[in-house]
Amino acid sequence: MLSKCRVKTIPILLRTFNLPSRALCSVISESAEKVTYPPIEEVSKDYKKLAARRRLHEKYRKLKTVEEKLFALNLPRYWGWETTVINEGNIPYNFIDFVKYATRTHVITSDRVPVVNCVSEDDLNNLLDIVKPQIQRAILFEESLSVNEDVSDIQVRERKTRSLIENVNRVLINNLGQHATHILHAEVDYEPRVEAFWKVGGFTQSIDEHARRTEVLERDDIPFEGHDDKDYASRPVEHWFQYFGRVLVQVRTHLPLQPISDQQLVATSDDEIRKLSDAKFKYSPAFYGLEEKRRFGTTLPGFWPGSDSEFGLVSFHSCNHLLGRPPHFGDQEREDALHAQAMLAGYASCHGQASYQGFSTFNEITYPLISQHVVTDGRQFSFYVYQLNTTLMNADHVDTNPRVNVCHAMPAQQLYQHIIGNEFVGWDDSALRMLILFYMNKPEQRDYDMKPNVDKSESHVKDITDIDERRNWLHNEFRYMYSNRPRHQLPYEIFDWEWIYKIKFMTRPFERRNRPFERWEHPLRQRTYKDYLPKYIPKSIRYPHKPTQENYNTYFPDAFPEEDGDRKL
Repeated sequence: MLSKCRVKTIPILLRTFNLPSRALCSVISESAEKVTYPPIEEVSKDYKKLAARRRLHEKYRKLKTVEEKLFALNLPRYWGWETTVINEGNIPYNFIDFVKYATRTHVITSDRVPVVNCVSEDDLNNLLDIVKPQIQRAILFEESLSVNEDVSDIQVRERKTRSLIENVNRVLINNLGQHATHILHAEVDYEPRVEAFWKVGGFTQSIDEHARRTEVLERDDIPFEGHDDKDYASRPVEHWFQYFGRVLVQVRTHLPLQPISDQQLVATSDDEIRKLSDAKFKYSPAFYGLEEKRRFGTTLPGFWPGSDSEFGLVSFHSCNHLLGRPPHFGDQEREDALHAQAMLAGYASCHGQASYQGFSTFNEITYPLISQHVVTDGRQFSFYVYQLNTTLMNADHVDTNPRVNVCHAMPAQQLYQHIIGNEFVGWDDSALRMLILFYMNKPEQRDYDMKPNVDKSESHVKDITDIDERRNWLHNEFRYMYSNRPRHQLPYEIFDWEWIYKIKFMTRPFERRNRPFERWEHPLRQRTYKDYLPKYIPKSIRYPHKPTQENYNTYFPDAFPEEDGDRKL
């Protein structure tokens, strides 16, 4: 009865609006042609996990400030990530292949590294005549200092190198600043905190991990999602890497250096892409004895976010750690160790600069970044120019990413052979000339947006003006996270007696299963950074308009993984 009444009301509506039925049908047909349907997505389990990860990475990209983007990478874990720690002074034997894959870098060796904005030969000779006698006096002064007998030879050489590089940088800044404005306004950091945090996929499992997964695959009482897949025991794994640099001196400028070549983002040839994608590094990082540690990932290019000078001009690194290297490794392996050190230093520096521009290990960089590095012991100088073209190396992009980072290297230059009295024997100006070219390489303004993923009004936490409490909370929490102090509650662990009597031999089958490992839970992965009770507000200092609010407000970025998504990211 109701349907008949509705049919009768249609002609009445048409007469009311004076709209013919044919016109109404044409309007409906035109609107039907303009309908946009959502894309058809796969319903497989792997695609759902991939879609959840992409949504999380999009959350990272949409965050406003640089600090929030760095802060959000650690939010999925309350006690931090299980990371592989790489220290600059720790270069294992035959480490270069691992570094090439971990940083996705192609090394180009030539007699001279490329410098885009070079000075003329006459100007270079004039500058060389000015700084050469001053640098020679600095070297003579450092070599004439007495040595403490209780200190090892490596420590003595390290102290002399640090002091000498500081004096060399002072001489170059004072004299070259009169001829280049970018040097005059540059900022200098002494022993800065240079750290980088990124994720790399495609590694094969370690022996212990493969044995654990094989055992899990054989059991039917484990509710872990994905453990019943056929490739669970053989699929590649991802690793988080935390790099700690040891920079002697770093010079920063307001503008970035110009790219090396026109091949800015794509690999120089298809063969290089094929080599990087097909020739996966087959060994786990544990093969080199690298330390595995649970900590929060930190990315710092030597300064805190908000500085006006965000781009590096040149940085100095020590190679005195090679003095303790066994001589039977050979000269070629020593050169490879220098290349590995320079690649890690270049990638860490450029990755930190890219992170301060709003990019990350999940959000690709849209333009290249350049850094210049000098690895020296005070007598031998090695020059490197690193160009960052990509930051995507996780499991979702390691096989499909066509971009390759490039590291230009040149053979080591010997500044002098030895000193007799106050005279230098075998002095060579080539190293000093290259050093002057690094400083005189003029940064320039680029004609595109350098921070496309950062809010223009609130690029840093200090720019937040609407809520003072939010600005102070983000500032304090970000600094506390990057201090890596231990949390108030100790991380979950399986005790030795539990491993012996409950896991390995299972001698207590009738006990109540209260521990997380007995219920197949993983608190280290399931507890997020915000799973704690906020700070309590005493009644005497509570807000007058909110007398019942017992805890302070928290302002976590909206970048937590979905409940049904992939917890492993």
